[in-house]
Amino acid sequence: MANIYVISNENYNLKEHNVKTSNGFFEGFFDDVLNFDTDVVLLDSNVNNSNLILMELLAKNINKSFEVFYITETYNKNEIKTPIKVFLKPVNFELLENEIELSVLNKKNIIGLHKETMELKKNLYQIDAFYNASSKFAGTLEKEKLYEVAFESLERILSYDMATALFWDNLKEDKLKFYIHSLKKTTEEFNSNLIKRLSMGAKDLGITSLKLSRFNVETIQNTKPSYKNEYFNETFNEYDSLIAPIVIKDKFEGVIEIFRKNKFTKEDVTCFQSIIHQILAPLRSAILYEDIINTNIKLKKLERMKSEFVSIVSHELRTPLTPINNALSIILSEQGGPIGDINKNFANIAKRNVSRLSGIIEDLLDLSRMQTGKFDFKFKQLSILPSVELAYNTFKNQALQKNIELVAENSINLPVVYIDQHRIDQILSNLVTNAIKFTPENGKIKIFTELIQNPDKNILINPTDSDYIGDYVKISVQDTGVGIEKEDIPKIFDKFSQIENTLSRNTGGIGLGLTITKHFIDAHLGGIWVDSIKNEGSTFNVIIPVYSDEQAFKIELNLKIKNEAESVGYFKITEKNNFDFYNHLKLSNIIKLTKTSKEFLEQKNDNFISQVFITGLDRSAFDFMVSKIEDEINLKNCDIVLSKAFYKKEA
Repeated sequence: MANIYVISNENYNLKEHNVKTSNGFFEGFFDDVLNFDTDVVLLDSNVNNSNLILMELLAKNINKSFEVFYITETYNKNEIKTPIKVFLKPVNFELLENEIELSVLNKKNIIGLHKETMELKKNLYQIDAFYNASSKFAGTLEKEKLYEVAFESLERILSYDMATALFWDNLKEDKLKFYIHSLKKTTEEFNSNLIKRLSMGAKDLGITSLKLSRFNVETIQNTKPSYKNEYFNETFNEYDSLIAPIVIKDKFEGVIEIFRKNKFTKEDVTCFQSIIHQILAPLRSAILYEDIINTNIKLKKLERMKSEFVSIVSHELRTPLTPINNALSIILSEQGGPIGDINKNFANIAKRNVSRLSGIIEDLLDLSRMQTGKFDFKFKQLSILPSVELAYNTFKNQALQKNIELVAENSINLPVVYIDQHRIDQILSNLVTNAIKFTPENGKIKIFTELIQNPDKNILINPTDSDYIGDYVKISVQDTGVGIEKEDIPKIFDKFSQIENTLSRNTGGIGLGLTITKHFIDAHLGGIWVDSIKNEGSTFNVIIPVYSDEQAFKIELNLKIKNEAESVGYFKITEKNNFDFYNHLKLSNIIKLTKTSKEFLEQKNDNFISQVFITGLDRSAFDFMVSKIEDEINLKNCDIVLSKAFYKKEA
């Protein structure tokens, strides 16, 4: 059965259909056609102005909600250009009935197809929203960002009027975070009531009861005011809502509730639950990430407190040792009067232990300086040989007391290196002291040097980020001592570490010498490795790069970055015109060139770059942004600004 709207001066026998008749155009005519939910309009040419009525029907029937049948005695297709169904009089009612049924059937099919299309569009939109949400969820470890993505997805899919959430702040156990996204503005009192509502909602869900008075609540609001700048009021209680808890590994993390003036459907509930479920996995990772950050903050605080404690205690211990040592020297020199052999022996024992304690305190102070980046390095172009000779002359008598043969063999005409001589002296002192300490009587210790090329980075212990290409001076300290098991070699460079065996326990010490030695070697962009056979002896090999403009730049920049994390200042490159800055940076692992910096350096490749301005660098720089300084007067002479750096991620 169809709804037929007949416009004619004649009666049409259409008993099997709902029929409404009109004999012409009148005010509200078209609304009357639509309100009848018309399927077919039968327009007879016998009414006045039938052509105008036909044009009006065709013009206003934009959505094709009904079909027009034109009944006429004569028909000129050129008069009406819009395609319509035309029936000539006398009307064949059987044919008309068939056309009406066919038209109604087509309309039903079109309506059904339209509904399916709209549903498909809605589903595709939701799938797209879910996909975008999944991508964004996977792209961050920040809880606040995850919540923003969840709110954005819920708004796209469910078109809420307001979304609220109450979550724990994992970094602060006494703090809650209240999130509110809304179309209208809210007052503080309104927000307070929403917070209480969420707390009660969590309790109703059987999760937990939040005693809000115990917590500091931070409100994070994102409001999109309506055009009328309205506020939510008491009518808000009439809004429909959906609420869900956020539970990670049986631990309550928070609760989310969304509100909408229109009722939520079953499909809406499913979508809401899907978004909540979708956020759980990345949220679990984000919470773990926050826990790691929180733990690292605590560990850094403890490390800082420990370093400060070590520094303070070391300084306090060193202060009385100086007068004690001076007093013992005066006693042993008998300036205060003669002493017997027995007392002299006791005084010597005391003096040796004072010296030993002074060494331990100096190691602790060095450790503190190393951790805080307060070592003062002074690099120069020097030969390594004076440091080797100093180590030999300093320790030959100490070795002789254990009947250990100490020899030094140096290569002739070794090239100069870029070193802090005092730190190289400390490196050799630590290595030779250890060799004497762990070599039994009648043993042998040999110090020797040689020039090597392109050392194998794979054999180095925790190498720096240098490429280790080119010439290096190698200094080796070889002994016939107790040796070290292969798996224990990396451990000896850890803080406060000694390999457990009888001899090491007898020799004492706090295990800082090699840790500090490794730090000094790294500052020179050198390397160290150990060849050892248990019960036969060990060889500690140290390599230092031969001086070049490139190596000097890398050492200075590396030191600047590591030890002056908060510094802002100039770094001057050596003024030798043969220094190819671009090629150096291209090959260096200290700095990774960005596309912008490559383009800039390629433009400057034919010119000597004389000055760099370093700002905000922290630890080893693996990337930097390059910008030309034009406006700042103080920096006009700078060719490059290192203005951004990133930490090297540990494996």
